[in-house]
Amino acid sequence: MGTDWRSNTLLRLRKALLAALAINVPVQLLAVLVAKGPGLARSPTAKNIVRAVFKVCKGAVRSSLFIALFVSMIWAGVSVTRTVLRDDTVVGPSLGSLFCGLSVLLEPRGRRQELASYVVPRAMQTLWARGAAKGWVPAAVPALVAPMLMAAACSIALPAIDAELGAKDGSRGYLGEG
Repeated sequence: MGTDWRSNTLLRLRKALLAALAINVPVQLLAVLVAKGPGLARSPTAKNIVRAVFKVCKGAVRSSLFIALFVSMIWAGVSVTRTVLRDDTVVGPSLGSLFCGLSVLLEPRGRRQELASYVVPRAMQTLWARGAAKGWVPAAVPALVAPMLMAAACSIALPAIDAELGAKDGSRGYLGEG
């Protein structure tokens, strides 16, 4: 690793990107073959093949960049903190976690919603567990309170997401109720 935080971050980005591409290209290829394979076999025109290859490349690069930026931004926060404070503290990973959240902006809006629906409940669970460990909240309550907190968060967030996405029928269609 370079001694400069910038070179360290770029090196981490390159390593993570290459590793992610090695995984994502076959995954994306398999997804396209499963979804479009029969159509390509029936009509193997150059245009259809180019579209399929483009779809594989676009999906692999987007997913790989997301992972690579996620990894490199965590390390950027750690490296910057080590450079500025000359010490390993909890600030580095915390700053890196804040930075890596920005990598979600690479994803399409619909995918961001999926990621949020996965991450938010786990974040709430982690916060509750830390609060219970410090004695701030009762440890036995999460099974009862977590669903209520999630429902409250969704009732606040979903209308805002609908407004951002321009949804006409609301999130009910996305959630399977519409």
